[in-house]
Amino acid sequence: MKCVAKITLLAVGFIALLPGCGKREAKKDTWKEFTSKEGGFSVLMPKQPVKRKQTAPSDAGPINVYMFTVNMGVVDYGVMYHDIQGKVTDPESSLDAARDGAVKSARGVLMTEKEISLDGNPGREIRIKARDNIIYTARIYLVRQRFYQTMVTVPEGVDVTRAARRFMDSFKLM
Repeated sequence: MKCVAKITLLAVGFIALLPGCGKREAKKDTWKEFTSKEGGFSVLMPKQPVKRKQTAPSDAGPINVYMFTVNMGVVDYGVMYHDIQGKVTDPESSLDAARDGAVKSARGVLMTEKEISLDGNPGREIRIKARDNIIYTARIYLVRQRFYQTMVTVPEGVDVTRAARRFMDSFKLM
């Protein structure tokens, strides 16, 4: 499956993770800050991301999902966000549902999970091993009525820990 088709499949299936695609990451340091004023965030990315808007089904009706993705060969980076319709009464249950949806959407198994936060907002960091031997690492945050997700995908056995940490640690709310 092509990268864009995989992104669409996962975005519609859960709106959580971006699967991996293709070739080697460049050695030249080209990382620059990307800012989405509409999304209310900034993040370091290895090149200018591709922006997509997609409508996805939800229990409360269709929602708009905004995706910013970069393919660097064997590693993909992405940020997604969408607004939640209705009031969030239990953030932890919402994050549990996000995690479970991500695992189901990836057709994988949850390898690790830890509670995290960003500027006092609750979140989860998860790693999933998918059937296609792609490793998904994602940080999911619930900020008021908005879910943010940063994700890195890579084939099993490829180590991009430093780059993944650089990307995920750079995510900031505006």
